[in-house]
Amino acid sequence: MTLIVKTSSKCCNYRFFKEIFGIEEYLVKTPCKLLKFTIKFRTRNHRLSVETGSLYNIETTERKYTLCNSSTCDEFHYLLECTAFNSSRNKLLDNFFYPLSKPKCTLI
Repeated sequence: MTLIVKTSSKCCNYRFFKEIFGIEEYLVKTPCKLLKFTIKFRTRNHRLSVETGSLYNIETTERKYTLCNSSTCDEFHYLLECTAFNSSRNKLLDNFFYPLSKPKCTLI
């Protein structure tokens, strides 16, 4: 991995989902309309409070998630823990995804 990927807090999700730096084949085959959202999410270019809170000088620990009033508001919570999406998650994800332990995002 390049130094910026190893050290940037913006790359926390990338480091969690990937072990080897490089493009995934599914990204090449994904329609552009969907690709835009996937890339934005994976690079923290979105409007979840984990990112928008910094615009208002809200400490990371104080950024709350409004859909379920959770104390965590990161992407892991949004995708895999948020109770607001339990029904959709149960329909879309197989049981082999559970239980997952939340990664600690540390800089290398």
